[in-house]
This record gives sequence, structure tokens and C-alpha cells, in this order.
Amino acid sequence: MTRASPPAIPDTYSGEAKIAEKIGQVRDLYTIIGLHFLCIGLTVYILKNPKLNAAKKLFFFDFFRYSIHLAISNLWLMPMLNKIAPKIFKDEPTANLTEWLIWWFGYPLAEFTQIDGVMPQDIVMYTGVKIPHFISLGLVTELGIDYLWAFKNLKLAKTVRTGWYGIWLFMFTAWFLVALARGGDVPLAQDYRNKLMFMEYWNWEPWVVAVVLYGLFFSVWLPTIVTGMLIREAIK
Repeated sequence: MTRASPPAIPDTYSGEAKIAEKIGQVRDLYTIIGLHFLCIGLTVYILKNPKLNAAKKLFFFDFFRYSIHLAISNLWLMPMLNKIAPKIFKDEPTANLTEWLIWWFGYPLAEFTQIDGVMPQDIVMYTGVKIPHFISLGLVTELGIDYLWAFKNLKLAKTVRTGWYGIWLFMFTAWFLVALARGGDVPLAQDYRNKLMFMEYWNWEPWVVAVVLYGLFFSVWLPTIVTGMLIREAIK
């Protein structure tokens, strides 16, 4: 997936059916980008809301992210991404520009809404164990702990939530090191390798680099930093 110049985007649309498909893809892309703006707007609103203490901010930050995940990920977003993936991950990608953009913005959106649960799932899946709805069950449990801390002031919930964040950071760091050591067959290594391949394939076009790096920040670092800031403030 390496080119000496930016790739030529295939014209895959001709005929009424293909035009309808194109319109649907553009609509999906606009919806995904709109959800990005919604997520960023809600994050800023929650962080700046003077009526909420840190524990309640954490609850509402997790609530809106997990709600988006439960509402759209399994039913709409992930099936769409799974359909596009075979067109991208091949020696000569056949995805059109809209499909590339759907992947670049859609995958980070999915990660942003579930990053707290996806790391444990990657580790569990790497061992060969499959647990149905692992992420969704974990997110609902975590939200319940948030609620008990924020609205019931339960010290055990505070301890569990804070401890889980510390464990998550440790797992993230450890899994990253494992990914570096083992290479592309590890989920985290695959994610970083894919981002590098995208930029190389597009010959490091500045706008592509900007979109890919934005996706990395939005999907992983934004929720991780916000969660850490709120937990640190709440336990003072």
C-alpha cells in the first residue's frame, strides 16, 4: 500500500443504483462528521459546566459516549466500516474518496465511544477467548459505578473507578509495548501500522496526515486525558 504519488481515486459510480449508493455514503459521512462535532461540543460543555462537580462531569462524559456506542455502533457504524474495510485493506485499494473518509472519521468515532472497553477486549480476544457483548457489558457496568460515585457518593465506587482507570492506563502502556515487540498481529500494533500505511499510501499528503492524526487524538487521547483530568479533580 505504498505509492510514489497520491493514488487515483476509482470512479465506481455509474447508473442509478450506484448514484443512490453514492448519495447514501455522502449522507453517512456527513452524519459521522456531525457526530464528531456533537461529541466535541458535549465534551466542552460538560467540562465547562459550573453546576457539575468533577464526579458528575465524569458520569455525563461517559454517559453520552456510551449512549452513542450502544445506540449506533453495533446497528449502524460498525456494519458500515466492516463493509468498507475489504476495499481499503488490500494491495491495491478500491475504495473511493468518500469511503476513505468514512473510515478515517468513522473508526475514531467508534473508538471514542468505547475506548474504555476495547482494550480489555483486545487482550481477551488475543488469548482466543470470545465473550459476547464484552464491550457493551463493561461500559454499562462502568457507567453504573460512575453513577454510584457521582450521585450516591459511594466510596467503594470511587475506589473502583479510580483503580480501574489506573489499571487501564497500565494495560494500555503494557499492550503498546507488547504490540511493539510482537508486531502487526497484535490489535494495537495493527491500529498504528494501519495509520502509517494510510499516510504512506497517500504519499504523506498534508490533509491526509492531518485527518489521520486527528483521528488518533480523537479516538484515544481525548477520552483518556479528559477521564484522567476529571478523576484527578474528583479525588482531591
